[in-house]
Amino acid sequence: MIWSKDEQQIIYVANDAELLNRNYYLRLWVFCRSLPFSRREILEELTNTFRDADVLYRYLWRSGNPYELPEIEDDVFPDPDMRWYSEFLQSDPTGARPKIRSRMLERLRILDLYARVKHPLVSRHFGR
Repeated sequence: MIWSKDEQQIIYVANDAELLNRNYYLRLWVFCRSLPFSRREILEELTNTFRDADVLYRYLWRSGNPYELPEIEDDVFPDPDMRWYSEFLQSDPTGARPKIRSRMLERLRILDLYARVKHPLVSRHFGR
């Protein structure tokens, strides 16, 4: 289906429990590791995606309450070098799991929203 700027598409926002779920987190981490962006490029990609979307998205919590998209660069990722993202992408010695599990939920939520907007067919498997 092709969406136009005149139509609205609802995107449900991951809640804290989903983002803290081990399997959900692992799938989000694998997705982020597959992205072709450097740590500095990802900040620009996130900002551009939410600012320049071709579709008018409505972000909602599962309860139906609106989610107010925060200012990506100022509120969520204030470090332009994105050191957090580099640490987030690191793997354990096996290479199959994250080295650390971040508890920066709003950052994880924005990465999850990015996946839902840009790669909805992939992101729908995060919770499985």
